[in-house]
Amino acid sequence: MTLIADSGSTKTHWNCAGKDFFTQGINPFFISEDEIISLILTELSGEIALGSVTELFFYGAGCTPENCEVLSKTLSVSFPNAAVIQVKSDVLGAARALFQHSAGIACILGTGSNSCFYNGDENVDSVPSLGYVLGDEGSGAALGKRLLGDCLKKLMTENIVEKFSEKYEITTAEILENIYKKPFPNRYMARFCEFLYENQNEPEIDALILNEFQAFFDRNIIKYDFKKYPVNFVGSVAAMFERQLRQVSDYNDFRIGKILRQPMSGLVTFHSS
Repeated sequence: MTLIADSGSTKTHWNCAGKDFFTQGINPFFISEDEIISLILTELSGEIALGSVTELFFYGAGCTPENCEVLSKTLSVSFPNAAVIQVKSDVLGAARALFQHSAGIACILGTGSNSCFYNGDENVDSVPSLGYVLGDEGSGAALGKRLLGDCLKKLMTENIVEKFSEKYEITTAEILENIYKKPFPNRYMARFCEFLYENQNEPEIDALILNEFQAFFDRNIIKYDFKKYPVNFVGSVAAMFERQLRQVSDYNDFRIGKILRQPMSGLVTFHSS
């Protein structure tokens, strides 16, 4: 059987024989080889027979060329009968799902963010994501980080700060502990996109979202020939805030084609062909 995986930092979407399964995210920058094996055994083995997988196509966040080789060896332990194991970056997965065999600029806006120019087969140019500390502009982590900072510093209006406090009932100390002491601070910050979505019609929230998407454009898309090729997006943040994303694209005179919440259906089509 053929198994396809699309993994972000928050969750992994698996598809086998037309059925979808979900586990925690597998990002080799944040999770060890032993933890990956344990995760697959505990969360996926109850859904499919691991020994029945003969082909595995894994697209993931954090899958740099160096990490791809290590992750491939790790996956071979969990899928011992897979004669083919290909590990590629999540942005290549996004590009194949969005464009199939056509050229274009593929972008991810989820917990993290990424982009590439895709020639219809492989990525031929990319701006490094750099993760939530140095990059990830426009991502869920970046949006959550900005919201938290603005609320804690009382840069938001009193109305927004009160709404935030009533919804989450968390202290500054709890927020700082989750970000600086606990694992997966990017996931933690991204969870606050729910608040942004619920309050996106508030002018200051709308401006926050627009500014983050403009930063994504300024530091990523502008590096490509965006006036020649279409720019397509995939990811939960892109889907949640499609209005603001298209507004930024209009302002910067580039054209957005597809916006998909998740790439799996496109990846199934790509590998079927």
